[in-house]
Parts: sequence; structure tokens; C-alpha cells
Amino acid sequence: MIMLNVNYGNIVSEETRTRISNLLEGEGAIFYTGVPEDVIIEMVNLSGEKVLNIATGKTIDEASKCLPDNQDELIREASVLIKANTDYMFSVTELVNLIRYFDAYPMDPKITWNYTVDSNQEDPINIIIFKILHNK
Repeated sequence: MIMLNVNYGNIVSEETRTRISNLLEGEGAIFYTGVPEDVIIEMVNLSGEKVLNIATGKTIDEASKCLPDNQDELIREASVLIKANTDYMFSVTELVNLIRYFDAYPMDPKITWNYTVDSNQEDPINIIIFKILHNK
């Protein structure tokens, strides 16, 4: 299990926007359900602190447990992409901890959920969350 947390602050450069968009794209016409680039660009242009969380694991449940504590965050909007390798067998019950992660937020943020298959991925699961936080 691995967890990566990147805080971009309030300003995101054009190069970083492109990197985030590339990271959140899916693969292949059949399985592509990744986050469209225009949605990411729109999110990046919102005011507020930008944070990217990437968690990996053998299952969605395992990767969800790696996510950082979010008790002090006030999320405005988030995009969640669950990327699985082609051998992974998805079970809906695995989403419980990931949904609970977002239930911790005191407001009702807009959250875009996506699932995609990536045959180039080594880990069974990558969960990529791009968040825009409210200005404090």
C-alpha cells in the first residue's frame, strides 16, 4: 500500500494542469471513463487550495484505508478516479470505506466518481482524488 499526497496551493501552472489531466485519464475506448480534461481544467480554475491524493493497494478497500485524514478539510469539489488493472475483479461492497471518507466532510461537496481499467498499471488498484478546498 502506498499513499502520495500533493498540495498544490491556490495557483496551479499550465504544465501542472496538463499533468493532472493526464493522470486522471483512462485508457482504451471500451473502458474509458476517466475524468475529461475540460472538467479538470474547470476545477483547477476554481479558487481554493488544490490537493491531489493517490492511494494504491491490492483492493479498493485497502487503498481507501491509506488515504490521509480529512477531518480538517472543507472540500468544495472533488474528482475521484478508481483505476484497476485488467486482472482486478471489482466488488461494489469495496466502496464502503471510500464513501465513508467523503462522508466526513461537513458540507455537501460536488464529487465526480469514475472507474477505469488500465492495462499498463502494475498495482491492482490506484485511487486518484483531486480536491478543491474552500478558502479558509
